[in-house]
Amino acid sequence: AFYLWAPAPDGDAWGLTRRLAEQGGVLVSPGEFYGPLGAGHVRVAVVQPDDRIALVVERLAAAAG
Repeated sequence: AFYLWAPAPDGDAWGLTRRLAEQGGVLVSPGEFYGPLGAGHVRVAVVQPDDRIALVVERLAAAAG
């Protein structure tokens, strides 16, 4: 597995977690689950095949659009 740590806009990791689930169908973890240094970030476990990740990107682009 590959883990990507991404900063959340305005430090709102819970809001970004919600948005990614609702608009992209992807589950991530708020960084604070992993300690105080993770606050303001989300942790993404990149474990899906490339075609599934591409689908998430398409969904998020459409939602932003």
